[in-house]
Amino acid sequence: MRIIHTADTHLGYSAYTKVTESGFNQREVDVYEAFNRVVDFALNPPDGKPIDLIIHAGDLFDSVRPTNRAMAWALNQFLRLSKAKIKLVVISGNHETPKLKETGHVFRLFEHLPGIFPVYKGEYEQFRFSNGDENLVVHAIPHCTNQATLKKNLEKLTPKHGAFNLLVLHGGVLGMKEFRKGDFNEQLIPTNYLNAEWDYIALGHFHKHVEVRPNAFYSGSTERFSFAEAQDEPGFVDLNLRSGKISRRFVPTKARPMITQPIDCGDLDPLAITNLIERRLKEISCKGKVIRFVLDNISRESYRSIDFNHLKRVSSEALHLELKPQIGAKSAEAKSLTTIGLLKDELRAYMNQLDISSKEKAILKEIALKYLAEVTE
Repeated sequence: MRIIHTADTHLGYSAYTKVTESGFNQREVDVYEAFNRVVDFALNPPDGKPIDLIIHAGDLFDSVRPTNRAMAWALNQFLRLSKAKIKLVVISGNHETPKLKETGHVFRLFEHLPGIFPVYKGEYEQFRFSNGDENLVVHAIPHCTNQATLKKNLEKLTPKHGAFNLLVLHGGVLGMKEFRKGDFNEQLIPTNYLNAEWDYIALGHFHKHVEVRPNAFYSGSTERFSFAEAQDEPGFVDLNLRSGKISRRFVPTKARPMITQPIDCGDLDPLAITNLIERRLKEISCKGKVIRFVLDNISRESYRSIDFNHLKRVSSEALHLELKPQIGAKSAEAKSLTTIGLLKDELRAYMNQLDISSKEKAILKEIALKYLAEVTE
């Protein structure tokens, strides 16, 4: 039996101002295409050996209320899998799970699709699959309403004898800060549940492919979503179950290049800083890339005197250029050349996840962005 473990596709995510020829946000399209590559691999594996099952470990969507375009994109890819008789188990993550029970869940859209098993009701569910002599039980716990509910579900876990047991979860790992993202509704998995009684534990939430235990892995995300992930390689895990044993390999996927570099500005005047940034842009061949330069040891006066208009012109082929000044030992706000600023992008992303009406969300965004503009002037 062959299985793909993926997670954190964040369909509907968008950032920056560059658009495609069709008028869609370029980063939004990047994210859709990254998910398509996983589905394409499943439908046409390079080695010709068929894929039986895909496990998606949460954050299929980037928000509780994804756009119609994001939902349609996911639905089309799921229909491709369903038609090819490739099963899919997808659990909800913290990004798409409403905080209020009365709020409808977007995963209901997929319940009628043959071979597609959405897990989103905050409860532990099991699914059995077989292929020849191989028997697999998938134990799935979606993002829960709170940490206490997660613990109750974890206590219900019961591996089945005579079968390969695969556990799928979404969250950080308690006691391991490196696997936390600091999201406002992040849930933490106690390490004692990541034990050896599971043949494989498919984790989602942390965007880097990494081993947590010999049998527990984060698949990583399918695209890069922040400069903290600039050095990470997006992709998914390809699992092979045979004779009760499992083999795995990480499959990198094509993603938008993201570069972050420091520049020591301590002894440079504004003209020299501007020229150095321009030279760096040429050296890294900025076309289509997301770029950030961290300006270390720069004074406020020098930063304000940088020729931003010139840099905007010479970086026009980049998808996004951002300058982040470090005033002495303290960080200053980032200066975005292609958006109002990274902080505002983060604010909008946070607002999109709030479980309130569209009208309330629009009003709240307007007020918050107004105050943010006053602070950053």
